[in-house]
Amino acid sequence: MMSRMHVAAIRGPACSPQVELTPRERDILPYLISGKSNKYISIELSISMRTAEAHRANILRKVGVRSTMELACRVCPHRRARE
Repeated sequence: MMSRMHVAAIRGPACSPQVELTPRERDILPYLISGKSNKYISIELSISMRTAEAHRANILRKVGVRSTMELACRVCPHRRARE
């Protein structure tokens, strides 16, 4: 099971306050941050690959980033320490 430490980070000052993720999106977030594929996420969470793709797209859209690398940078504790 993935660590939940990154989930709390998305609600921190690195993101705008209006970012609201669903419970399932919060489940998927740590997988995205650690670079897991849609296929891996779908197997781990027992969802279809298309559902994993949709959640990934929704998370990126809500947070306002274009890639999972940007997402990981957005929630990185080292980035927040420099702000």
